[in-house]
Amino acid sequence: TLFPYTTLFRSVTVLATAVPLAVAGVIAGSAALAAGLGVGAAVGALAYSAAFLALSLVTRRPVGVGLLYLILWENLLVRFVSGARVLSVREFSTVLARGISNSDALPPPDLAAMAAALLAAAFIIAGTILATNRLRSFRLTGETS
Repeated sequence: TLFPYTTLFRSVTVLATAVPLAVAGVIAGSAALAAGLGVGAAVGALAYSAAFLALSLVTRRPVGVGLLYLILWENLLVRFVSGARVLSVREFSTVLARGISNSDALPPPDLAAMAAALLAAAFIIAGTILATNRLRSFRLTGETS
């Protein structure tokens, strides 16, 4: 019964991120860049949506934990620890966008495009399953059982 709501939520998120970036690619003069940016943004939006939805159901301070994740993991650790890029949603999105567009305007990948696609899919599926299972245990009062 939760599927229609999560589908609507994710559809709006994907449209709000993928369409503007695809338009930016068209403005830059490349249909391939537009397709790459659109797909990369869509995958990133789905992965972040799944992760932060699950995070909001697991912790009592989802905004704080989410900000720590974005600041510490996506910005600091990914820059200085090359192995951390394997678990970065930003890296998945960028690698997929570059793989589709073959554009030098995007940074060089540290990960194969197929690996990025598989890891992004795993991230999306794991976040969705965790969030769905957690939502099933909620009572009407908002407390988990």
